[in-house]
This record gives sequence, C-alpha cells and structure tokens, in this order.
Amino acid sequence: MTGPASYPSLGRADRQSLQAASESALVADLQGVLTGLPLDAFPVALCCDRGGMIEPEGWSITLLSARRIDHTIHARLGFFFTEVVGGCNCHDDPIRYAEYRVLELTLDCQTGGLDWRASG
Repeated sequence: MTGPASYPSLGRADRQSLQAASESALVADLQGVLTGLPLDAFPVALCCDRGGMIEPEGWSITLLSARRIDHTIHARLGFFFTEVVGGCNCHDDPIRYAEYRVLELTLDCQTGGLDWRASG
C-alpha cells in the first residue's frame, strides 16, 4: 500500500531548527518535532486497510532514519497504531488490531510541506 499525500505544514520555527541541526542531531531533533504533531498530521488514511479508524491514544512513532539534501529532509518512520473496526451488526463489539507501517516522509524546510508515503 503506497500513495503520495500532502498534509499540514510545519511551522517556521520547527523548519528553521531542523534546517540548522547538525547531521548528528538531525534524527533526535526530527523525532522531537514529529512527536509533537497531532495524529491528523500523519497519513492515517493510508494506514488503515480494514476500513477502521486509528485509536487517538493508541499510536506512536519511531524515527528509523533521516538525511538532509539541500533544503529537504527525507526520513523513514515506524508508525505503531491500533486500528478500531466497528462490528457488522449492532450487537458486535468493535475489533482492535495492533498495526505497524513504515512511513516515508519528505519535508521541505523552506515551505514546511510534508509529503508522505506508507508501506508495509
């Protein structure tokens, strides 16, 4: 499952901080910025393959890698979440699935634009 998507941009302070970060600090700084984002900043529609929704308190990210090329940061993240799927009948309880996706992020440090791809 892959597909490009565009999501809300990062603020100017975060963009400038990431652009100025040393190569050794980039991963930790990016992890901090991404951890502070709300769930709707991530490509949740690309992650749910059972037609459910992501439990708002049941998700976390781990930064797997990051590299900067000019004004662009390319990163791979591990996205852990719980997909909640409603039952088919009124008397069915929702079913929860623990899931994991690898997300690929391209961040434009000049505009703050976030472009995502989801796989795995």
